[in-house]
Amino acid sequence: MFKIKELTFYNYLEESYSYEFASGVNYFKGENNSGKTVFYNLIDYMLGASKEIKNEEWYKNVKKFTIKVCNNGVSYILTRTKNKDENYFTVEGTTNFESMQSISYREYKIRLESIFTPNKSLLNNIKIFTGQELTYRTFTIFNFLGEKRQGNIQDFLDKGRDIEYSVKLPSLLNFIFNKNLKRIFELETKLENLEKEVKKLELKKNQYDFIAKEINNNIIILNLNIQYNGKNAELVKQRLEEYKLMEKDTKSVATNAKNTTELSLMLENINEQIKTYQSYKQGIKDIEKESNNRKKLLVALDNILKNNDEYSYLFDSIKKLLNELNTTISFSQNSICDKTIDTLQKQRELIKNEIKKNDAKFKLYSIQEKEKAVILLENYLKQNVVDSNEELAEKLSKIKSIKEELLELKNKDDLTKIDNLSKHITSLYNSAKDVSDFVKIDTDKAKFQIRYLKKGNILQPEIEEIQIVEKGENKEKIQQYVLTNYYTGSMARHTLIQICGYFGFLKLLIENGEYPLIPIFVGDHLSKPFDEKNINALGTILNNAIQDIGKDNIQIFLFDDEESSKLVLNTDKTINLIEYDENNQKIKTGFIPFYKTL
Repeated sequence: MFKIKELTFYNYLEESYSYEFASGVNYFKGENNSGKTVFYNLIDYMLGASKEIKNEEWYKNVKKFTIKVCNNGVSYILTRTKNKDENYFTVEGTTNFESMQSISYREYKIRLESIFTPNKSLLNNIKIFTGQELTYRTFTIFNFLGEKRQGNIQDFLDKGRDIEYSVKLPSLLNFIFNKNLKRIFELETKLENLEKEVKKLELKKNQYDFIAKEINNNIIILNLNIQYNGKNAELVKQRLEEYKLMEKDTKSVATNAKNTTELSLMLENINEQIKTYQSYKQGIKDIEKESNNRKKLLVALDNILKNNDEYSYLFDSIKKLLNELNTTISFSQNSICDKTIDTLQKQRELIKNEIKKNDAKFKLYSIQEKEKAVILLENYLKQNVVDSNEELAEKLSKIKSIKEELLELKNKDDLTKIDNLSKHITSLYNSAKDVSDFVKIDTDKAKFQIRYLKKGNILQPEIEEIQIVEKGENKEKIQQYVLTNYYTGSMARHTLIQICGYFGFLKLLIENGEYPLIPIFVGDHLSKPFDEKNINALGTILNNAIQDIGKDNIQIFLFDDEESSKLVLNTDKTINLIEYDENNQKIKTGFIPFYKTL
């Protein structure tokens, strides 16, 4: 069980003021300029946010902040100053030299990570899946709803617009809603091992290529009339011995190769063929890309129409087009073009070597150069090198195949999980129908629901409507019930839906129990868009959301200017940021009592 127990401010005179918090709902009431939003932001700062606060007017007399948190029976004292890189971390009940030393912001986050990450291996799995470093700080996107972005139901999470979070959110949502994690981790492990093997093979290949090139260069100097290919070392040794023993006349091993001019023409011709095939290969890739895009569009169209009998006559056409595209894509994925290019490139190397040999005939090498060539050739032939090109190509092909499968698996969603989330969000919203006119209007509409759309992180209200459609060859007009998007212009409606989205996710993540999530919700001035008639809806939904999750499983911090009773909100602790004496004089002017007095 997690709980923030206490927050304490210290000024430069070592005076302090503390707020003690309860499990469940902590409600902070304050009028304008009482520091509600600053307090809201401070909670995030104490939990590892990087925002600079040294220029904040409220903190001009504050030296440091300390919070005490408890997690699984262990209490921690976390201290931050206005200098982002001067922080302190202590386990309550222990005093040692290390706990008295300041730590950097980076180290502070590492210490907090150890508190908020129940399953260390999960972080590694997230990194493997997303290719990004996602920590408990990434998951704070589900914890904070500020005043400025209330009412957003598209990209509905407040922090989702911050670049720090927006670049990570799609990968995070893919991870949360993926149903193939086990298979993905198996493939990622296999991929990692293959990539290590490929690195070793590439080193061997580089070594082989160098030695093979040197062997063939020295063969040319000695005019041995042979080409080293990695498999004929014994034959090369035999020719070398023949050369050394002078058992054959040099002319007897003269080549019957074509002259240099003919070979140059052949080389030019092969170069042109390679260019042609490479251009053809690029064309194949373009066709494949276009076919894949068409396939995606047709699949999307098929999904839209499959529950609509009026368009049943289109099914056969769509299936036929899909089959044709599959054939096109399958053909475009064959390796014929690659093999042809590879063959031509090998032929090109052979011709280049023939040209070198021809050139060598007209070049006179000294005895010293030939003696050196003999020694080098003998030494290189002793090297135990193997041509690993085939094995390397095979492993690279496997890597490509695994990456393609991974891409497909990572983009497959657990639709049941998403559907259950949508149902829970809808249920929370519906729970306020007896206390809110606009909620009742919405829920009375046919099959009203709030559908969660992962792409775009959208909360989309939908209703069932009657549409007149033409069906069949005779275009007979019939009535048909279809789910359509329901657009509500009310800011209060949108804010209520947004809050339901937050608590839908919090319930999902908390019940899983393995995500590096801080089990809190912090809201700033949530009552702002609500009028007198509908403000009860806010408290009702919050009460039901907290009850669903369990008051012992989540801690709530709400900052507002309304009385909690007006919201019909069940609070566990109410704190007034401004306090008055019996003469109605302010004795506490905001959330930091010594803000004005020093």
